[in-house]
Order: sequence, then structure tokens, then C-alpha cells
Amino acid sequence: MSRISQRGLNILGLVTLTLIIVGLYMAFLYAQTEARMGMVYRIFFFHLGAIIASTVAVLVVAVAGVAYSFALTPEMTQTLMVAITAFILLYLYLLIQRVRLEELHDDVLALQRALAK
Repeated sequence: MSRISQRGLNILGLVTLTLIIVGLYMAFLYAQTEARMGMVYRIFFFHLGAIIASTVAVLVVAVAGVAYSFALTPEMTQTLMVAITAFILLYLYLLIQRVRLEELHDDVLALQRALAK
């Protein structure tokens, strides 16, 4: 059924948990505080890794879905493709919202600078 043993999955889970903790430590405690944005700047380091991991996961699932679709029933293949499409659309929506938030943040900063003068 599966080539990965339970021990292998436990080791993989432990490695994943360790790397997440290291990433959080590096983002929130090790990274320097940026002069203009302050503490908020640090969260970008964690989000960047999360975005890269999400993108890789979506691509891996898409490739695996196509590879395994030959062994799946048509209903299973259709369900898999719908799920992949839903996650890709969700990812793109969140990415667009993030860009909009950054643009709004820049607008707020410009207004604050204009009011301070």
C-alpha cells in the first residue's frame, strides 16, 4: 500500500516540526528589527518560507495527481483535479489580497507623512 513506514513518517514529522520551530525562532527572535517597520518586519521572514512551501506543495500535488491519475478511477481523478484547482485558486486569492494590503499600507503611510507636515 505505502512504501513509507510508520517510523519514516514519524521521523519526517519530527524533522518538519523542528524546522518550523527553527523558522519561528529565526523570524521572531534572531532577525533584526527594521528601523521603519519595527517588529512587524520580522514576520515577513516566516511568511516567505510559508509561501515557498505552499507553492512547492501545490506543484507536487499537481504533478502527483497527474502521475497517479492513470491508476485512479475517473471519479477519483475528477475529485483530485477539483481539489487541486480549489487550492490553487485559494492561494492566488490570498496572494492578491496580500498585495492589496501592502498597497493600502503604503497609502496609509503616505497619508500619515502628509498629515505630519
